[in-house]
Amino acid sequence: MDVSGGIEIHPVKSWCVNGTDVIIWPSPLTPGNYDVVVDFGNNPAATPQQYQTDGNYDSSVDFLDGADQVGFVVATDPYELGAIPIGQDSYSQDNYFPQLGGAINVDLRAVVRYPATAPGQGTPVAAGPHPIFIIEHGNHWFCGVGNFVDTHDSCQNRTPNHMGYMHLLDSLASHGIIAVSIDAYDLTGPVPQWIVERGTLILKHLELWSHMNDPQTFQTYPDFFNGRFANHLDMTKISVSGHSRGGEASVAAYMLNNSFSINSVSSIAPVDGQGYNLPDVPYFVILPAGDGDVYDLSGLRIYDRAGSTLMPVDSTVKSGIDVYGASHNFFNTVWAADGDDGAANRPDFIAAVDQQKIGEAYLAAFTRIHLNNELVYEDMMRGKLTFPSFAGRKIYPFHHEKNHLKVEDGTNLGAAAAGGATVMSVNSPSVHQTAALQAGWPAGTATITYTIPVQKRDVSGFEVLSFRVAQTNSGVNPVMSDQDFMVELQGGGKIRATYSSNYGHIPSPYDSRGQDVMTTIRIPLHSFIMNNSGVTLNNVDTLVFRFTSPTQGEIYVDDIEFSR
Repeated sequence: MDVSGGIEIHPVKSWCVNGTDVIIWPSPLTPGNYDVVVDFGNNPAATPQQYQTDGNYDSSVDFLDGADQVGFVVATDPYELGAIPIGQDSYSQDNYFPQLGGAINVDLRAVVRYPATAPGQGTPVAAGPHPIFIIEHGNHWFCGVGNFVDTHDSCQNRTPNHMGYMHLLDSLASHGIIAVSIDAYDLTGPVPQWIVERGTLILKHLELWSHMNDPQTFQTYPDFFNGRFANHLDMTKISVSGHSRGGEASVAAYMLNNSFSINSVSSIAPVDGQGYNLPDVPYFVILPAGDGDVYDLSGLRIYDRAGSTLMPVDSTVKSGIDVYGASHNFFNTVWAADGDDGAANRPDFIAAVDQQKIGEAYLAAFTRIHLNNELVYEDMMRGKLTFPSFAGRKIYPFHHEKNHLKVEDGTNLGAAAAGGATVMSVNSPSVHQTAALQAGWPAGTATITYTIPVQKRDVSGFEVLSFRVAQTNSGVNPVMSDQDFMVELQGGGKIRATYSSNYGHIPSPYDSRGQDVMTTIRIPLHSFIMNNSGVTLNNVDTLVFRFTSPTQGEIYVDDIEFSR
């Protein structure tokens, strides 16, 4: 497909096109903004010069057989740099905070990349105001690898852990975002983890930036750049992130915050010692399946709990990815140079440079959604967009929409098993912290059926049927292969079904760890009404999981819902 605007004609053999007299779907469920739409015009053409579009989406003639949407978006790889020149700088003052919670003599130090009028060190800031992104590293060697002698005060060879995310900072700066990586040097070491102090340190850096933007705020801070950033920040658009202990610290910063407009939070392989319950704030987490440090994938618990205290429950948006073959250290270039924490022979091994591209692409996309309103990347969070920076990798998304209609929350809200199927609610299965259904089937006749309550039967305002699902470690599942089943929707006396594998993978648990991470399958509701199936989305009465092939298996299922 030529997305540059030029018309291409590709003759095909007659049997390559399905003859049809009916439209594939009645009309788009939700109008969207697309870069490419299906428009076959209204005149036959033998050459591009003769072809004429009519500038309209005509549901009776414009469709692609088998497609589940009427248009497509075109976006650049979020890993790539943008067009804005990148300014470079840093700031540092030792022992700036005599006391920070339980810690003493904590430094105020960071490296900065920012949108500038010209590339280079200390160049003027581009016309703003600009959003701000802050990331905090986790625990690592603080004074060279293997140094157990020097203390934080005596160390002469500090490990620059905060310098491990430079391409991410460059990428964000080149797209108009002030990007800061802070040094948590004085909060590293075996114990304690200093999570509250780490979160507080993120907020302290935000106080500094507020002062450098407006000297009337937080007046005890210095201005390291002598007014260069004055009136150049948009302090209503703030995103915080972190890695490992820093990944939980970003969550802590949000929970401890009383002064700033933090509108998104992200984490790379975070720990989970505090048990925070994020409220209604967009959250994104990266889980490296081959993590040799935070091997229990505790960031999944942060994800599971996010939104759980809201009313209604789960009325928030959250996303994450489970990256097969990824390790803990390789997301940070400094840590990667010190060695790999994952098993050397781990399946689906990803080299450090490639793993960094994955992390940087996803974090950049998530941040640009919420700071720049670049909504084109929302489908990437939903597992729908793939770019060269991570193409070909085994990346399994999980995603939840704020706007949804819940059918099943894992507590068994009316699942009826038949044909040999078994179903029961289990609490916190595997590495999760949520209720889920454990469903098994011994033969290809098994089904699990939901009768949709009358008050929930109009789903015409939603776009997808979604659910989270994972294989258990049961031996009845396929060996090192995906699981699958049919999803059937009934409405208006009509039935339409599709295989879950048409829209996502249900992979074998990674390696031998028993990490049964539930991935999200999102089936467009278009799929149930194509070819004039007669299924009425304003009166859907029954949902059936039909386990026909493979003929046996066992899965965890949660968050069955209609959503956008």
